[in-house]
Amino acid sequence: LNEQGLADGGYRVELYVEGEKLAEASIVVGGEGTGQPTFRNLTFAEGITDDGQPVNPGRLLPAGIQRVYAFFDYEEMRDGLAWSRTWYYEGEAVAEGSGTWDQGASGSAWVALDSREPLEPGSYRLELYIEGTMVAVADFTVAGKAGTSAFGPITFASGIDANDQPLNPGTRFPSGLEELYVFWEYTGMRDGMAWEERWLLDGEELARFEATWQWGESGLFWDRIYRESGRPLDDGTYTLELYVEGELVQSGTAVIGSGAAPTPTPLPPTEGLFIQGTIVDADTERGIEGAAFIVLQPGVRTGEWDGDETQVYTWATTDRNGYFELPLPLERGQRYSIIVGAEGYTPLMEDDLLVSDEPSPLEVTIRLQRK
Repeated sequence: LNEQGLADGGYRVELYVEGEKLAEASIVVGGEGTGQPTFRNLTFAEGITDDGQPVNPGRLLPAGIQRVYAFFDYEEMRDGLAWSRTWYYEGEAVAEGSGTWDQGASGSAWVALDSREPLEPGSYRLELYIEGTMVAVADFTVAGKAGTSAFGPITFASGIDANDQPLNPGTRFPSGLEELYVFWEYTGMRDGMAWEERWLLDGEELARFEATWQWGESGLFWDRIYRESGRPLDDGTYTLELYVEGELVQSGTAVIGSGAAPTPTPLPPTEGLFIQGTIVDADTERGIEGAAFIVLQPGVRTGEWDGDETQVYTWATTDRNGYFELPLPLERGQRYSIIVGAEGYTPLMEDDLLVSDEPSPLEVTIRLQRK
């Protein structure tokens, strides 16, 4: 398999258990169309636009939603054909529907799964049938909570205390560090979900760990990266990417090197100001995934910043819904410069913003205009 896809021709798959063939099937790729009615390109989304387009499509949807939309293309259909669908949760049928096709020969359509209560975290499946024959199937996962990610912002630290809390948290650490710890809160998870850590050093993949989740629905998770030889970690920029069911849900970056001490332990929430909220498209009001909210060190103005991470006090990127949470609180009485940006949008920049007595956490909505 490669990016060019399968070569035209006939393919057969055979399934064996303990050397005994239990099933087989064949498929032809390429050539003339079969002329048979079909559904394809099945995908899921948490919403739908006025013109029938999916909102935040993907295979990982946030918990807290009460409706999931499934979009699909259809070809060679005929009005009057019987078709049906069955929705599953953790292998058990939870909803069914059927009807007579009346949408013409080809195009796109959608169906929805509705629930009076928020959908439970876990694995879901949709099967589509034409005249009693299954022609399309796809899975999706519900995790996290409404408006946020299954994994919260990542905190880096040089150690861990007796209560499994970070010691000397920060984003910059001195050379010679032997272990780099990471902590994050999780919510809306379910045992059995596939998840993954991907570590990068200076943009190059350093390590990848894939596992099955087994730590319950919510809590605080920690891990560390180190060398088995006991030697210090290399100097450089370390990035951790976290995936659930194959989709990136959180990332964070820390720097080792230059001899700088770790960033001091953050102020307690009662003493500092935490900021969280959403970054949205100014025209559509939809959340922007991957947008950055950057707070520069006191005294550094936006026009002076050249991308040096040592000049950044704290920062966060948005999840697929445009939601973010700054991992560090801002000191009250201090002035900070802030940059908010995303690819394809005009950045917003403000200098010398004073942090006074605003309630913490401070909820904000930031609108970016496309270039």
